[in-house]
Amino acid sequence: MNRIQPGRNFGWGPTGTCSGSAPRNTNRDGRSPVLPERWFSAPIAPTGVAFCRGCRLGPRTEGALLFGDYVNGTLWRARLSPNRLRVANLDRLARPSGQVLSLEAGPHGRLYYSTYTGVWRLARR
Repeated sequence: MNRIQPGRNFGWGPTGTCSGSAPRNTNRDGRSPVLPERWFSAPIAPTGVAFCRGCRLGPRTEGALLFGDYVNGTLWRARLSPNRLRVANLDRLARPSGQVLSLEAGPHGRLYYSTYTGVWRLARR
């Protein structure tokens, strides 16, 4: 997870690899590389991003950034700092059956995700 700022070096260069110790193995090129705020030691494939704004998933999720993970079939919750400049906490929100293909905000603040078997609405238990 990167917080993108103009003129900073966030990208992979010709010497970026997946070997070695994350995240320093991926962004070694150019001047002053900026490392991500958070990273996963085992690779994930992020699929869809949405903020919970009135999503009815409870106070711990209100205002959080949610995203899917295709590799592990996980829905993640990232709670940001009050000024939204840092990731204060990152945890698993849910582990639905199958790979998460997308995550989207729908009408009335509801959040939906899709798998190979359908489109599902996130709901509080």
